[in-house]
Parts: sequence; structure tokens; C-alpha cells
Amino acid sequence: MQYLIIGATGAIGSALVRALAAEDKQVRALVRDAEKFHRMLPDVSAVVVTGDAMNVADVRRALEGVDVVFHCINVPLTQYGRTLDAARALIEAALPNRDEGARRPRINRAPHTRLSRSSTLII
Repeated sequence: MQYLIIGATGAIGSALVRALAAEDKQVRALVRDAEKFHRMLPDVSAVVVTGDAMNVADVRRALEGVDVVFHCINVPLTQYGRTLDAARALIEAALPNRDEGARRPRINRAPHTRLSRSSTLII
């Protein structure tokens, strides 16, 4: 199984990357800054995809070959709309593109985490 962590340089995301890597899981990380990821997690073996969690094309690219997505976007509650935008981008990226007639790979689970609460997006 291949795991994608969106928000892999945050508090929850980086801890999750470390935990999955320690269990020898295949890890992909969608991050805005690849250099920051490598500074924070220098000993972690992961495929790093640089992009924006709110950009559907970037998320779709990160989803290639992934079975499980951990959505670890954590912005201040005053900007919670950004968290929702990122969740929408994940859902849209995982859905088939009817114009292309292509079927996107099905993601088995997509947990959405926050420091204050957790929920699961089932796609």
C-alpha cells in the first residue's frame, strides 16, 4: 500500500510520515516546500511531490498510485475556509474527470486530521 500525506511538514503530518516510514510503508508527501520537508525529515525515505493542497491538478498528480490519503491540513480556525478548500480539492482530484472519460483510482480512505478534531472523508 502506498500512503499520501497532504500537509506532511505540519505537526500531525510530519509525525505521521515518521510513523509510517518507521513501519517501512511506502510514503508520498504533498508539500509546498520540498527543501523544508528534507530539513525536517532528513532520514525519511519518501516520494516528495511539490504542490499546493488547494490546487486540484497538484493533488491529482500526488494521488497517482496511492491507496490511502491522510489529509493533514491544519490552518488557524479563523481561516478554516482554507481547510475546506483543501478538502474540496482532494475530493475533486479523486473523482473521475467526465470530460476526459478517465476513471481516477479509488482511494480506500482519506482521514482528515486537525489538532483539535479529526474526521474521515470517505471517497
